[in-house]
Order: sequence, then structure tokens, then C-alpha cells
Amino acid sequence: HTFVFPILLGEFLVQPHVYPKTQHGLAALGAVGLSYLSWVVWVYVSVGVWVYPLLGLFSAGGLVGLFLFNMCVVTLLYLLGERLNCGVWGKGN
Repeated sequence: HTFVFPILLGEFLVQPHVYPKTQHGLAALGAVGLSYLSWVVWVYVSVGVWVYPLLGLFSAGGLVGLFLFNMCVVTLLYLLGERLNCGVWGKGN
């Protein structure tokens, strides 16, 4: 997962990205994130095994907090990418 960062940074510097309206991009990000988290929970409910064993260490409230924190971080990274793209390439939505 971390090896991809330098590749993405290089791509970011040589290729401008066209972002959708922020509202639409965040809605899509939220839908994908919620779908993925639903799948993770579904696997646990169906099989009784967490996809990521670390999740078994959290209480129900801790899991909700972790999932919310994760979505906040992903949202901030999306917004950062959008702003950096605008700063480097001078284009907004």
C-alpha cells in the first residue's frame, strides 16, 4: 500500500487530473467507502472472521470510531489531492 504513494506522486506531477464537483466526488467516495465497510462487516457476520484481524481487538464503539476516523482521513486526502492538483495545474472545478 505504501509503495504506490511515490508512483501516485509522480503521476500527479506529470499529468493533471480532472476532478468532478467536490460534492459529487465526496458522494462517490462515501458510497464506495460505505460499500467496502459493509462488505468487511458482512464477512465477519457471515463467517465469523474479520478480514483484518486487528478489527477483532476493538469494541463495537471502537469499530464505529475507527470507521468514522478512517472515512475522515480518506475525505481529507481527497480534498488535499484536489487542492494540490489545482495548485500545480491551476485548474479548479
